[in-house]
Amino acid sequence: MGKGVDPKVSSAAADVREPRHFDLEADRRARRSFGLLVIAFALLAILGGIFAAWLLLDDEPPPQIVATKPKPPEVIEEHAPLEPFTEAAPPVEVKPRVVAKLADTVGDGDLRRMLAKLQGAFDACARKHGAVEGTIVELDFSIAESGRVDESAARPPFATTPLGQCIAGVVRDKAVFAKTRNGRRDIRWSIHLRP
Repeated sequence: MGKGVDPKVSSAAADVREPRHFDLEADRRARRSFGLLVIAFALLAILGGIFAAWLLLDDEPPPQIVATKPKPPEVIEEHAPLEPFTEAAPPVEVKPRVVAKLADTVGDGDLRRMLAKLQGAFDACARKHGAVEGTIVELDFSIAESGRVDESAARPPFATTPLGQCIAGVVRDKAVFAKTRNGRRDIRWSIHLRP
């Protein structure tokens, strides 16, 4: 055989790796940076411990804010100038108010005036319920001391009719007389309708 390369030798040579080249300067720089970092952290830890110890060992309590009341201003007494002596005015005589006297009862004139005012409402009842001209409705009613009508009813033949109830309702709801001591009871009045 010729001079050839032994296959076993060639494979062993291939397994041998080339040595790595290290950068020693870079390695030193990395170690130096790491060392500086460790020193910096150690310094921070020491400073933190000193500060914590200082806070814990501080004997002075924190200042407290205390509200104080301001002093009231001093009262300075001033003397008013003396006024010349004058005689007191004579007392004013107060006259009692005159209270209007209430009448004993409602008079016939008051009845006529009030029922005349209600004539339009009576005529409206007549138109609504078909009454003819000249219809007369006799009405019984009573007036309380307050001046309000407390009872009102039409007499027969209109007692139960809608016309009689309408006329009685007008007097009961709308008639207002002056206040009296006794009111007036058992009034009978004739209402003349003009529809």
